[in-house]
Amino acid sequence: MATSSAVVNSKKWEDAQEKAFTNWVNSLLKKVGKRVDNMSTDFNDGVTFIQFLELLSNKKCKHKYNPEPKDKINKIQNLHIEWIPRWSGISGDGSEAVVRQRRIVCVVRS
Repeated sequence: MATSSAVVNSKKWEDAQEKAFTNWVNSLLKKVGKRVDNMSTDFNDGVTFIQFLELLSNKKCKHKYNPEPKDKINKIQNLHIEWIPRWSGISGDGSEAVVRQRRIVCVVRS
């Protein structure tokens, strides 16, 4: 069983990693005048995530997506377009989990 000190240290480490990753994401997104404060909420409509992946890959998303999703289905469709699973590892039920604001695990493939 983990001691309370180990749990606190683990949480501090996780918070530091999340902050570093968020800063890195924002360093890319500032090129398009965007920023994220919380990955779970700020990426959940797919729009900023698509823009992030475009910047990261130097490729434009060739698929049509909704730049102003109004409801849950639009958000899921944005995250489910063919281009995102190929680059990020998100597919199927993963798209809905992002919309429900669970943590994003992004594995970018080249």
